[in-house]
Amino acid sequence: LVGLLGAVLLGGPVLRLVFGPGFEPSYPYLVAGCAFGVLYFVDQLVQLVITAQNQPMVLALKWAVACTVAVLVQWAAFTALGPFAGPAGLACGVLAGWLVVAVVHRRKTQTT
Repeated sequence: LVGLLGAVLLGGPVLRLVFGPGFEPSYPYLVAGCAFGVLYFVDQLVQLVITAQNQPMVLALKWAVACTVAVLVQWAAFTALGPFAGPAGLACGVLAGWLVVAVVHRRKTQTT
């Protein structure tokens, strides 16, 4: 979250300083990518828990759903969102993967 806050507060000036003023309009894409990065960081914790529980099929299912949803959202939303469809699709994919993991976990606890 600190990295996202840094991108929000300092992204424009840093882009201008490092890459030149022509790159400053890319600031919103930097913030969008950093926002997805927060979700991806949390996803690493989810992935570690699944791995520690020795559930490779759940991990494979999570990633299959995440990748499928990400591609579908990016493809469907590009006309409306333009380049923001990338981080939006990835975020939707990660969230869909978490939803599948939650459903599998709930079913497993209900049957046990």
